[in-house]
Amino acid sequence: MNAPGIVFVGFLVVVLHCLFLTGSVWNIRRAHAAYATRRPRHPEDVAVFVPVWRLNQRARDCILSLLRQSLRPRRLVIIMESDQATACEWLREQANQYPELRLVFAPSATHCSQKSLNLLTGLKAFPEATYYAFCDADVIPGPDWLADHVLRLTEKPDVDLISTHQWVHRRPGAGNFYLTAIHSMMLTLGCHPWIQRSGVWGGSFVIRRESFEREQVARIWAQTIVDDVTLQNLVNRGRLRTMYLPELMLDGTAPDMGYLETD
Repeated sequence: MNAPGIVFVGFLVVVLHCLFLTGSVWNIRRAHAAYATRRPRHPEDVAVFVPVWRLNQRARDCILSLLRQSLRPRRLVIIMESDQATACEWLREQANQYPELRLVFAPSATHCSQKSLNLLTGLKAFPEATYYAFCDADVIPGPDWLADHVLRLTEKPDVDLISTHQWVHRRPGAGNFYLTAIHSMMLTLGCHPWIQRSGVWGGSFVIRRESFEREQVARIWAQTIVDDVTLQNLVNRGRLRTMYLPELMLDGTAPDMGYLETD
């Protein structure tokens, strides 16, 4: 193929990709608007689990956002790895105002990742719920994050798990450049119907408790490193049915990769 032909094919691919994304965004907005009028406002039997490595300002904003959800969870379980005096004082202040807040301390991990052990410790302490919700402490859920997830599960009894991803805005620094590129790719792929039927991200998902227990996810987490890869394997084997919904995307913007912030 000559140079003009290559340019034409490249141009055609870009145009088709833009048309696909435009249609996907329109469909996402339409679906989100349809659900916006039907969000549940009454309490649901939901337990939310948040593993916190360090209670910096980003994690506090995340916890406050979860405490102010339009759909109040039965429990908001914060799992930490050590008794940080300042952190515990702040969390206890919040617990006085929000009785659903619970604080759990996890031991050091030896046979799995620390995050997996944190989640397992929280689940062992507060297992009673119809739905289990999981959220990373470095993202900021919107006020209807929990309601949007639970509503879709209640309306789709054949679906076991609802998941989404995070959107990261461009920030200075090489690390943030690559992080933004990766998450932009995930956003693009998330518009594809195949990804929407099979994608799972451990930073934001809600799963039915009966599905969680049926597939013995806790036992698998106790022996693995990455929590969402475990779930993805179950989806790939047809053991779990999932919906990966870009319209539920969270704000994942954080300074300098987000994970390295300490204050």
